[in-house]
Amino acid sequence: MHFINTDTIITFITGGVAGFFLQKILEKGNKRVADIIENKKLKMNLTKVERILDEDLNIVTLGQGFPSYDLGEGLNIEVCGKSLYIDFPQNKKHLITEKYRTFHKDRSFDGTSSFEDLVHETKIINLIELIEKHRQIVADDFINRRNGCHFNGEKFGVYYFDGFRRYGEVEKSDLHISLFTTDYFTHKVFKSIYKELIGINHHISQIKDYNGVMQYRSFATSFGVNAIVKVQSRFSKDSIIFTKRSPYATGTNGKTWLSISMIEGLSQVDVDTFSNTISLKLCLQRGLEEELGILATNNYYDDNDIKFYDLFLERNNFELGITALVNIKDEYTFEESIQNRYAKDKVLEVAEMIPIALNKKEIEKFVKDNIQEFYPQALYTLNSICMRKNLMLDIKYNKQKHD
Repeated sequence: MHFINTDTIITFITGGVAGFFLQKILEKGNKRVADIIENKKLKMNLTKVERILDEDLNIVTLGQGFPSYDLGEGLNIEVCGKSLYIDFPQNKKHLITEKYRTFHKDRSFDGTSSFEDLVHETKIINLIELIEKHRQIVADDFINRRNGCHFNGEKFGVYYFDGFRRYGEVEKSDLHISLFTTDYFTHKVFKSIYKELIGINHHISQIKDYNGVMQYRSFATSFGVNAIVKVQSRFSKDSIIFTKRSPYATGTNGKTWLSISMIEGLSQVDVDTFSNTISLKLCLQRGLEEELGILATNNYYDDNDIKFYDLFLERNNFELGITALVNIKDEYTFEESIQNRYAKDKVLEVAEMIPIALNKKEIEKFVKDNIQEFYPQALYTLNSICMRKNLMLDIKYNKQKHD
């Protein structure tokens, strides 16, 4: 009879377990190293074209996610308690339909109605006179319901942001945004003032960094999610959706412009009821539903299919935004699942959806053939996504601007 040596068994088991855990540790270590290398490579690629894109498209990059801003810990958005409102002029309130008279009394960041604090912060000496002048101009747009001025909804502006924080072992990207409350009328007044200022080549149109945005944050009355939807197409498989914006959409000046899949402004309805926080994911989902008819409840995509990438300032209109990608699951196609879906704002926002194959040749051809019809922020978003797909687009933008 042979007796099994218990010590041998224990040694064998211990060695096997130790080997298993050692392998897992090595795998984890290798993945960490691979992630760091991939992030550095991505950062080099982004830096390589960032200066060219920023100059040619009149856009400033303010923060970058490497490889993206995580939906969980990587995106932190809060409301800071500050408000900025410009009231509809009293001499014209009787000219607007009663149901559209939802306006706020004048209120600045310091809680007063004088706006003197904004003069001090922006160093625009005649800002109060400009506010009075342009509230009258924008009021006429609301009265005549033109230039996208159909109703006065609640909005958020950006009071503070930090897009270059890092956390964790692999230095994941962390984006922090602090918001102030405002409304659409106020937003349009500051956009109107901005147009006058850039017409005289004011310093506000040339800012290049965080400090510049903070000096003029009273003009940062909106924050938009600029998203590209990737979907399978019957004819070109992996495709991305471009859109022709409706001439009725705000900022189009009655023209039909080309854009990426969706642009949606962060709103006070984008509140996560579980955490009681403002959610970029909800903003994105709302935009997909209202503009393209893609409901979150369709299960066309999961949280893992959503990526947020670059924080930027579009200087043609002084608007802050973030780029994003939504991957529709492979079992759904553009033609069968998206093309003909009903969306409540489609008539007001989207005139046409155009799927283009996700490859360098097809995208470059489409953009070059239509270069003068694109929004700058759409081209910026396109490059943001393509770079992360290892598609380095070779397109000359020639300092494109959009009025």
